[in-house]
Amino acid sequence: MKATKLIMLVIITALISYSITTVIYSLHLTNGYKAKIKERTPEYKIEITDHTKKFYKNEINKFDISIKSHWSIIINNVYATIKINDQQLKTQTYDIKPWEETNITTFWEAKDIRTGIHIASIKLHYGNKMEKREAIIKVVEKENKTTSKLPETLHSIAIILIVIAMILAPIAIKKKNRRKKKSKR
Repeated sequence: MKATKLIMLVIITALISYSITTVIYSLHLTNGYKAKIKERTPEYKIEITDHTKKFYKNEINKFDISIKSHWSIIINNVYATIKINDQQLKTQTYDIKPWEETNITTFWEAKDIRTGIHIASIKLHYGNKMEKREAIIKVVEKENKTTSKLPETLHSIAIILIVIAMILAPIAIKKKNRRKKKSKR
């Protein structure tokens, strides 16, 4: 059985070596040693799959761009430029591994930006290519934490006072009944 696995591995390795520029094969063995071969055709392309959509006004915000490589070897010096209104942003450069899905990041100071919907133009640069995507982003006011916690605090205090009243009420009633009995005697 081990010899069979070794032969299969050698054959698959040969297929991969032979077809590195045309097709990538991956082998999936199941418990019954049945092999499924998955085929991927490399394309010199990096796809923008997602991005940060919500930002806070007058804050420094992290801007993530999710990307996916469709290439079978490493792609060096990948970076993105982003234009929002009249502001230009740029990420650092990254080396993207074969078939890698990852985030590239920059930061945006949304100072003096109006709240609401904005269009961000994202350009992903790699090799002599560029992927472009128009992205819809939303700028919102950050909630004031003291204001949002106040109702929770008042609610907690009210519950505590009700519990204390429920404990003290029977004690007070018993004391009152004892006094009445003593005064009748």
